[in-house]
Amino acid sequence: MVTRLSREMKIFIFNNYLGKTTFELTSLLNQTFNSNIARNTIISFKKKNKLRSGIITKFPPNTKPHNIKPIGYEFVNSQGYTMIKTEENKWELKHHYIYKNKTGGGIPKGYSIIFGDSNNKNFDIDNLILVRVKDKLTAKNKHLLFKDVNTTKTGILIARLLNDTACLRKERKNDRKINNI
Repeated sequence: MVTRLSREMKIFIFNNYLGKTTFELTSLLNQTFNSNIARNTIISFKKKNKLRSGIITKFPPNTKPHNIKPIGYEFVNSQGYTMIKTEENKWELKHHYIYKNKTGGGIPKGYSIIFGDSNNKNFDIDNLILVRVKDKLTAKNKHLLFKDVNTTKTGILIARLLNDTACLRKERKNDRKINNI
């Protein structure tokens, strides 16, 4: 199996690259020289020598590909959350989008939106709860997220209390270390 291009092969590529895709050029080269050159070798050679086939692969101006989705289009991502197209080339989690529009504000840094009833298809504003990320993680680890909104809110308060208590303990411990110096 030939992995390097001979001088004749390089000349052949220079004489035949115009108007051919890399796939076509690789096939033609391998047939002509009875070789087994990989497509990536041809791609590298073309890049190194700045050879462009002249084939236009982009869409003509003012035309859009057939798979462009309109604003408002929704799909479920691999984690099971609904995504919504809010602007051209911009996708958001639907529950974040709804929360921001209903409350008139954004989601502060260090905060997250959770589903109060643990159903990620229930986008009712009363079901969307703004929580600190560390409280969400504590609530999840301590099994304080429930199928009832009010019980989940209580679980989040408990998680917040646990986190704030731990933070105060840490501060108190650091104060003792400073005083002992």
